[in-house]
Amino acid sequence: MHRGVVAIPIVAAVLGASYLGGLIYASHRFEQEAATLTARLDASRDWRVEREAVERGWFHSQGRLVAQQMALGRPTGLVVATDYTAGHGVLRTSLEGRSEIRGDDETLFGDWLDAEAPLTWQGQFETLAQRVEMALEVPAFHHAFPAQAAGPLSGALSEPQGEVDVDFGGLTLTLGQANGTLDYTGELPSLEFDDGLSSLALERTQLSGEISGDADAFSQRAALVVPRATLARSGLAPVEIERLEVETQATLDETLAATVTFSLGDARMRDQALLAGNTTLTLDRIDGDAYRAFIAAWQRHLGRIDQAVQRGAPSEEIIAMSEPGEAIWSALIAMLAGSPHLALETLSLQSELLGMQTTGRGELTLDGDGLARQFDADGQQALGGNLGRRFEGELELENAPAFLKLYLGVGMESDPLLLTLDDGVLTLDGNSMVLIPARGEAPIDDVPDAATP
Repeated sequence: MHRGVVAIPIVAAVLGASYLGGLIYASHRFEQEAATLTARLDASRDWRVEREAVERGWFHSQGRLVAQQMALGRPTGLVVATDYTAGHGVLRTSLEGRSEIRGDDETLFGDWLDAEAPLTWQGQFETLAQRVEMALEVPAFHHAFPAQAAGPLSGALSEPQGEVDVDFGGLTLTLGQANGTLDYTGELPSLEFDDGLSSLALERTQLSGEISGDADAFSQRAALVVPRATLARSGLAPVEIERLEVETQATLDETLAATVTFSLGDARMRDQALLAGNTTLTLDRIDGDAYRAFIAAWQRHLGRIDQAVQRGAPSEEIIAMSEPGEAIWSALIAMLAGSPHLALETLSLQSELLGMQTTGRGELTLDGDGLARQFDADGQQALGGNLGRRFEGELELENAPAFLKLYLGVGMESDPLLLTLDDGVLTLDGNSMVLIPARGEAPIDDVPDAATP
């Protein structure tokens, strides 16, 4: 009995020490992951990220994450400040915080938001799995922008001249990081643009993606899914779009490669099927070192221009500086020397209105063999019109629509429809046309009969 009584405090002490050790380890691992995430964000050329006012504890930690937007190596004045607190547990650390966006020391967008609170988020750090996960809530807002500020989105409208009303239904974004990979998923319940004459409404837009590596070597995937969209114009029936998807993948190591896939489930007007289909494009054969050298040279070039602008240099000097230097041209030539290749992996288009059930494939290659020697001899003229003669490719369409055959002037019986490009000559259904004459040849307008059977 006496031994049992003695054992109780010993066991309690051991359990207490184990629990306290677990808390210390959890706090330490959280700080390591926070530092790793900060360094990862800071590695971007577009942002400078650091932690401030950090207080570390066994049970609680807190601090501030400050991200400054950068342009050409200088702060733009846009700052995202995030205050966070962390409650440490043996298996899991809970997180919460709030973020504000400031410009020139003034809080931005505060008068737009439907809610008074700034951006809020919650998250957790799983100690054993060593995974950080955060859920960010962006409040809804309604605001009228000048038409010019709406950018490309205004092009889907009716060329607005006044204002474009933007109704943003909020955003839920979940971020996670584990084993050097950052992943994210998000959803926008609603987003609408309206210029008074036309409108574009997107419903339940979904975002997802993964990012690993840094600016010099990475693997990235990003996807955008719009389950339903409506384009309405004054005096016309609305176009209803079902399931619009865009997905991109890119890798950079010894080479740079990228793939983009577009998919349209259905587009209808008054229950009439207008268009559906999908396509996949792939770009590869770009030397990774040449790409990195090109980006670095271009950033230095823009930085010198920015410095000239900041010191008030005359416009003539700035215009003279805008000409790319030797480093940029050399890196560009090195990128093209690997014979970049663009492949149309798949193409599938269906239209009840046009009676179209078209499929296709194709590829386009820029022959980079000898380009460096030509550039050394001819300088920038090597990248002029004669560069177009280095393109080689073909496009094959099965069941091409009748209106396309009529436009191209080929017979209705031509199937599959084959277009080839070689040495500046386009061949279509057996007929050839000189698109890019060789040096010394007459321009295309001076060729008496460019198309020959």
